[in-house]
Amino acid sequence: MIRKTGPNIAPIDCCGGGYIRPDCVMLRRPPRLTGQIHPRKASVLINPVRPAPPSPRNVNSCNIRAKSSPKVDVSFVIPSYNSQDTIAGTINSIDSQAGSLSREIVVVDSSPHTLVREVVSRYPQVRYIHNPVRLYPGQARNLGARIVEGEYLAFIDSDITLQENWLVRLYSRLISIPGLKAVGGIIFNANPDKTSSTILYWIEFSEFLPGSRSGFRSFLSSSNLLLRKEDFLKSPRFDPSFAMSEDMLFSRFFSGRLYLDNTTSTCHRHRTERKDVLDHLKNLGFWAGRLRLAGKGRGSFLSKVRWLSLMLPFFRTLVVIKRVIRADPRQFLKAVTFLPLVFGGSCYWAAGFYNGLKPKQKKATDSLEK
Repeated sequence: MIRKTGPNIAPIDCCGGGYIRPDCVMLRRPPRLTGQIHPRKASVLINPVRPAPPSPRNVNSCNIRAKSSPKVDVSFVIPSYNSQDTIAGTINSIDSQAGSLSREIVVVDSSPHTLVREVVSRYPQVRYIHNPVRLYPGQARNLGARIVEGEYLAFIDSDITLQENWLVRLYSRLISIPGLKAVGGIIFNANPDKTSSTILYWIEFSEFLPGSRSGFRSFLSSSNLLLRKEDFLKSPRFDPSFAMSEDMLFSRFFSGRLYLDNTTSTCHRHRTERKDVLDHLKNLGFWAGRLRLAGKGRGSFLSKVRWLSLMLPFFRTLVVIKRVIRADPRQFLKAVTFLPLVFGGSCYWAAGFYNGLKPKQKKATDSLEK
């Protein structure tokens, strides 16, 4: 069945095995990254500002394209799962970016409800993609990267807000340093008044604290990352089998130099409830252990001597406290005061790590809210 949407719009082919909802103007079957992505029911709701590019051969799509499409410099890809409370702030911070670089925003959502879609629908410049099967953040980023038009990719988490100069600073850095392939910014804690949030923030993002030095790194967080689309598509991309630690795996096998720029920053909203924080720490540890079990991370020898992981809380606590004080010496008293809490959080992380090292272990139910 062929239907036309208007005099300046190409015909829409709706005979590919999918469906079109009344409020959708485009249907696209997402690339078959893993079995997690539904091959026939993934729908794309696109606000008709920037039409989608032609699909790869193995993607069933209904295409819509205007006769003239403006060039897009940077495509922001936001993975989303139950992010209805935070994603508006993320989109607003992207819209507020300084500079003249043209940009598009794509939200890849796999929430089991329409709350995220209702929030995103208030932004006519945003392209919304929904997959009925839960996607890990890495899967959602891979899917978004396949369909966007920009020369550069900006991966932003749905609980992140960007400083106004984030895009200008990182873009300038990326094009000015020879051999540089990816760049990220400093990460602030959006909930500094909550003790549990602070502990989680220190343990999870101790390498990207305010005050950290700019320079080349072996690892960048995927919560705020800018790189060329061409380089990303040539890379192994994000491993779709990892719910967490996928950015560590990506950084390890990405062909190119990584750079942390401390002249710009993001603000990350963390969990604040004690139970949510402890569950998240366990899951962080579990997937870090899975990474070592697969032999793809530093410390992979621990998969053969799991009992040594029982010493990790002591080691990790010292590393975190050292990084906090080195980034900001004014935090010395606070860091010493919170040391027992950091140790307790590291114990939960290590418990998850130990479980992740067990072969043939059923995957833990992660508490991602992205």
